[in-house]
Amino acid sequence: MLLPLAVSAAVQIDGIYYNLDSDSKTAEVTRKSRGNYSGDIIIPATIVYEDTEYSVTSIGERVFANANIASIIISNSVISIGESAFKSSSLTSITIGIGVTSIGRETFKDCENLKVINRVVNIGEWCENDPISYEDEYADPMYRTNDINDLKELHLFSDGDTEIIDLVIPDGVTFIRNYAFRNCVNFTSATIPNSVMSISGNAFYHCWKMTKVVIDSHAVVSKDYAGKQDYDSSIEYMFGSQVKEYVLGESVTSVGEYAFAACYGLTTMTIGNHVVTIGKGAFSDNSYLTSLTIGSSVISIGDNAFDGCYGLTSITIPNSVTTIGVYAFQSCGSLKSVTIPNSVKTIGEYAFSLCKNLTSVTIPNSVKSIEYATFWGCSKLTSVTIPNSVKGIGVFAFSECGSLKSVTIPNSVTTIGEGAFDDCGSLASVTIPNSVTTIGDGAFDDCRSLTSITIPSSVKNIGMYAFEGCTNLKKIVSKIAKPFAIETNTFLDETYSKATLYVPKGIAAKYKATDSWKVFKNILEEGSGTTTGIDDVETKSENKVGKYIENGKFVIVKNGKKYNLNGQAE
Repeated sequence: MLLPLAVSAAVQIDGIYYNLDSDSKTAEVTRKSRGNYSGDIIIPATIVYEDTEYSVTSIGERVFANANIASIIISNSVISIGESAFKSSSLTSITIGIGVTSIGRETFKDCENLKVINRVVNIGEWCENDPISYEDEYADPMYRTNDINDLKELHLFSDGDTEIIDLVIPDGVTFIRNYAFRNCVNFTSATIPNSVMSISGNAFYHCWKMTKVVIDSHAVVSKDYAGKQDYDSSIEYMFGSQVKEYVLGESVTSVGEYAFAACYGLTTMTIGNHVVTIGKGAFSDNSYLTSLTIGSSVISIGDNAFDGCYGLTSITIPNSVTTIGVYAFQSCGSLKSVTIPNSVKTIGEYAFSLCKNLTSVTIPNSVKSIEYATFWGCSKLTSVTIPNSVKGIGVFAFSECGSLKSVTIPNSVTTIGEGAFDDCGSLASVTIPNSVTTIGDGAFDDCRSLTSITIPSSVKNIGMYAFEGCTNLKKIVSKIAKPFAIETNTFLDETYSKATLYVPKGIAAKYKATDSWKVFKNILEEGSGTTTGIDDVETKSENKVGKYIENGKFVIVKNGKKYNLNGQAE
């Protein structure tokens, strides 16, 4: 025999109608007996009717459909919301308590004014799963159409009164689902614990005010990403381009490839003291990054790690670093100063190339070689200190450093590579030590301010174009005792005809018989009577007072007349 349900007729309490179940002591919000609800609605957790307390656990079907209501607050006691409960209503904001587990179909369909959704949630559970079961897409109040104006704000509360502004994900959460915090427009920061193993793309979609993120998740940061090749899997895609500051926590020991690449809003980056390695391209293409702190445990800075960080003006590399990868700081166009510690043993190719505002650099004495194009295109570099640990200056190492005025190469260097100082237009003084055996092709090509050069006796090979383009070169001192053949294009034609070549005493004849030294029209021996006191010799007198070489002969101009070494007027 079926027993009738113990449900009474609808009762009205404080303007809201309920169906009461006397057995379970629960109440369901129901439609008004006449007309629709209006204004601001608050669904309480409990009601009292005839001295009996009832827990409000549900909202019935179509209760507020077509109603002229502005807002509704649903208490934590409510478990379910029926089909079409708010359909076509004028609802603008809704607060859904933590107890709701199901919402019926079409509940929020045609709620065109609904813009603010408040949810009371357990953050730990919310990260991994929305506890509500939605019967269709219109059951989800956050569902948006393709209308660009249909933007809804999500406000999360840890209880009924406190909105979460600075989000702290509790330890124990292992992943953050897709769109978990979509449109949480009042978040200002987020902290991610080490327990988080993965974060879905768009997890923080449209969190416009969230400008700082602290990440203590090693799994998230150490993962290799694809950078520009796959934006949808990047850290920026997870948190959004509005983030200006990232801080890496103590659990993070490595930064993966392209992890923070192209975070276009990023201005401040703090790499924690527990990070040991920075991967390839980890922070590349962050053109607005202006403040960088590298932790004291970093050993390796990977290839392209900070490539294209145009906003950086200074960098302090900690003395834990041993390796700076290729292209590591390339195109850091605003970089003015960099401190490279003595711990660094290797500086990769192109490491500081195109740092157009870098004015000075000191290379530590732990570095053995300056690699290919390391400082290429540093157009404002005026001084460089090369330590006596360096054995080789690589190809194009300082090429196009147009402001570099002087260079002292230590006596540890044996090789000056191809184009090493090519197009250093301001270079007026260079000291080549007696340890150098090879001067590569075009090594000093287009050094237009260079007026003199001394080639030490240790040199065994001088490449093509080595001094080609040195338009003001007037004095070449060669200490080479056994001259070897050089290409004609080693020097400019003008240099051969106008400059003076000084050679060791007693071997001028050898130079005059050797390609292409013999092309020089003015060859003098050092230490002979003909060279005493003529360090300032020019090759064309133009009747100015001074000492000159003309047509291979020494002349002195005085009082408008020319004299030979014996004081006889010509």
